[in-house]
Amino acid sequence: MPIFKDKRDLDLTAASSEAAAAFDYVIDGYLSMAPETGDRLKATFAADPDMAMAHCLKAYFMMLMAMGGLMPKAQQAAAKAGELAARATPRERAHACAAGLWTARNMDGAAMVWEEILLDYPHDILAARLAHFAHFYAGDGRHLRDSVNRIMPAWNKDMS
Repeated sequence: MPIFKDKRDLDLTAASSEAAAAFDYVIDGYLSMAPETGDRLKATFAADPDMAMAHCLKAYFMMLMAMGGLMPKAQQAAAKAGELAARATPRERAHACAAGLWTARNMDGAAMVWEEILLDYPHDILAARLAHFAHFYAGDGRHLRDSVNRIMPAWNKDMS
């Protein structure tokens, strides 16, 4: 499967540049809490139903909703991400691992994986946002602070 660059210059395995752009659009929606973020994810699946990161994101979104009834769908999405990640980049495989851990109710393990992703890919805003979420809800102020402080030097005012 082809590899494209996302808007933060990270490799993204996708069927087309349109699918990669659609994934960026979903991430932008998530970061800005856009009400149509779910529809953006559906558009990404329409562009590429086999994008590992889209399945990770589906699992993540369902977990973020914290509704027990969504757990089976979150687990299915994480399992599909794991299956598809076999032909994806190391970063995407790590996200699939984190999705699997989180849907297995191991948020601490998922947070560790997100932090490991950030060591090699400090521009992975999805890993940063999810690590921040996990540390916040765990009441772990030290990791909350340290996580952001580790990646800040890699960012500049022109990045979004």
